[in-house]
Amino acid sequence: MADPELPSSVVTSSVEAKMNELLHRIKSVEIKLFSDATKEFVKLLKTDAGAELLRLYVETFPSLLELLEAWKLRQGKPGTSYVLSLISAILCHPEGRRYNDKFGVSRVLDKFARLIVDEKLEDVYKELSSKDGKRQNTALLLMGSVVRRGSGLASEVAKKFDFKLQGFSKLSEYKKRNQFDKKKHSTRKSFVGLAMSFLEMGKPGLLRWILQQRDMYYGVLRGIGNDDDETFMYILATLRDRVLTEESLVPPGLRSVLFGSVTLEQLVNISGRENSGVAAELAYNVLLMVSTDPSNGLMPDLDRKPNPLKGNPTRLLGVMKKLRATEVSYHKDLLLATFRGRPSLGAAYMNEFPYSVEDHASPTWFSSVTLAASLISSVAVGNPFGFLDAMSHDPPSIDSPDVQDILSCICPRPLSRSVVTKGLLHSDFLVKHGALRLLLEALKLMDSFIGSLNRFSRVRNQMMGKWVSLKQDVQNEVQTLLPDT
Repeated sequence: MADPELPSSVVTSSVEAKMNELLHRIKSVEIKLFSDATKEFVKLLKTDAGAELLRLYVETFPSLLELLEAWKLRQGKPGTSYVLSLISAILCHPEGRRYNDKFGVSRVLDKFARLIVDEKLEDVYKELSSKDGKRQNTALLLMGSVVRRGSGLASEVAKKFDFKLQGFSKLSEYKKRNQFDKKKHSTRKSFVGLAMSFLEMGKPGLLRWILQQRDMYYGVLRGIGNDDDETFMYILATLRDRVLTEESLVPPGLRSVLFGSVTLEQLVNISGRENSGVAAELAYNVLLMVSTDPSNGLMPDLDRKPNPLKGNPTRLLGVMKKLRATEVSYHKDLLLATFRGRPSLGAAYMNEFPYSVEDHASPTWFSSVTLAASLISSVAVGNPFGFLDAMSHDPPSIDSPDVQDILSCICPRPLSRSVVTKGLLHSDFLVKHGALRLLLEALKLMDSFIGSLNRFSRVRNQMMGKWVSLKQDVQNEVQTLLPDT
């Protein structure tokens, strides 16, 4: 570290002397001298003197020939990882990423990074295929540092890098060390860093292209359940801020591909972990965005004009059924948000209601029935009867899918007439209260639907008789499903 009381010329002279010493040792064929020198160089770059060291090096040796010679000397040998680590540290140093510097450091380093992309990728592939975790890690870190130099270099790497390289996607796998293999190096964090670097640097055109490298992103997302909180949050925050935004211009279908069933299930599990704090909250927030915003490819939006979004309701329903909504507040909030104003999803879920309501003596009965009541209430929020807007004259029939969805939300099959009747007549106050709340929400939803039918019948008074008939059919249907009590 430089002494602030020394004249700048003395400090510069000291740094220059140290730099020359290290460069001399880096050229050594002796592995010990070479490796110690590269490690010391990296360490110095992280100190207060690091910026001046980098400037001096680039000004004195603008071709960075010493690094290329050291790479060539060690190519294919364990020592390669030392020089790649040094190059990576140089390329990602803050001083070398300032594009208004008068010394031109950033321009030199950009040129060197392009040389790696144009001439050294085959050498990088050899490191990635080496089966040596340390060498693979340094190669991944090197490419990540190249990508992070800006969107231009990120695009060049995206075009030229062989993402189909044999064994590349396997580098995303989580490898747990054990007592018999202390030297085993996991490559997952470095792999994640490279994959996320494209998203961090990418402009809309690059994002759409790079996300089609599905094996790379499948590898990242399928492993999040085993990641530590720091890695997990890095992945999710990057996706949230760079992909799941209007500015990204990533189409719904491509966003949907990212969040497959395996990834969604892991997000559900993480959001439901006790004592996970910020990690659980982030998992919940991303699930909320993915599940409720049609732009993210899961939630249908058939009313969107001129291009309706079909979404993926099957996958979305699978997520809903995995939520532990009676136990985890995040899960309940997510389920309610997904239900809001969407009778078709509500009907699909309520007809397969995943909680037992037959045994009124069960300690979970009250929480299950209360949840059901809240879900019915949530369906009524927003514009659940929007399908009526499409009716020009004739109303829908009682057997139409839209009307049947409403009826399934009012009187779900698992919450049968006998279940509610027994609850209303039960001696336990909580059971009676739960059944009464369920009945109340069902009647409120029915009343809201009948009110909408009344409004539409008045607007379309030339077909008044058919609208009145539909209203009577709905009331008759509900009457057969709800208890007389």
